[in-house]
Amino acid sequence: MDVPKIVSGGQSGAERAALDWAIARNLPYGGRCPHGRTADDGTIPATYVLTEAPGADYLEVAEWNTRDSDGSVIFTVATVVSDNFKKTVQFGLKRKKPLLHLSKTGTSSAPDEMLRSFVARHRIKVLNVAGSRTSEEPEIESFVRDTLEKAWPSPLHSAPAIHHLRAAQGWLELGNPVEAEHELERLEGSLRAYPEVLELRWHIHAGARNWSACLELATNLLTLDSTRTEAWIHRSFALHELKRTQEAFDYLLPAADKFPGVWTIPYNLACYCAQLGRLGDSRMWLNKALAIDESTVKRSAKEDPDLKPLWETTGGDG
Repeated sequence: MDVPKIVSGGQSGAERAALDWAIARNLPYGGRCPHGRTADDGTIPATYVLTEAPGADYLEVAEWNTRDSDGSVIFTVATVVSDNFKKTVQFGLKRKKPLLHLSKTGTSSAPDEMLRSFVARHRIKVLNVAGSRTSEEPEIESFVRDTLEKAWPSPLHSAPAIHHLRAAQGWLELGNPVEAEHELERLEGSLRAYPEVLELRWHIHAGARNWSACLELATNLLTLDSTRTEAWIHRSFALHELKRTQEAFDYLLPAADKFPGVWTIPYNLACYCAQLGRLGDSRMWLNKALAIDESTVKRSAKEDPDLKPLWETTGGDG
């Protein structure tokens, strides 16, 4: 079954998660967004190529996206649909467009199978995605991405692709980046731009200390999938190794709020601050990392040369 084009209004949560999935898979996507790219959490990032509506009324945008699609799916974690999404239901009924509601807690059947069946039954070529905001239901993004990925699995999940990826990983673990790169080159051309492949290539070039290539790969990875924590971390790590530590800090800082449960982010920010001579900030970020995973952070920090300036002022007390 062909994967439908994904459209949404670019708001946080379900809408952006669907766009991120389409971008990461190099699939067609689009949709209308409010004028000025206004969003529930500020401004819709420029990463998303959307058409601005004449006005900033989100309900007007929702109606247009419903009108311009062949059908709509509303994602929520809870079974209750908010008033905004009841409007989407009304827009669909008004224009006689098919509508599906998928709830993480209330859907009895597998949501991916329900979505795939819905799209096939109604011959949907353009699918409008709406749903909860991140501030309302933090789990919504992963629910949307998982459902879409299970409904239309990546070509990287085919047997030949899995073989080459596993072989590349094996060569990399054996310390042979040349053979690892050769395995990735055996992938079908279109698959080489997938995030999983870029991630492996980043590690290959990191092993060779080719940090300029690492920076380019991490930047491309972020463009494809801004929800991958590794991409944020890899980009700043490459910048730091290129002696561009202030940039490394500046680029990683937004990720601290975006991924609050990932200890590596505040830990690396602590390292960058230590190297920049901002020892108070370094201690603050290190404490944040410790609060997330104390044992792992203590093991990592003990011998980390980037934190040496901090230990020199505290007598080695980590």
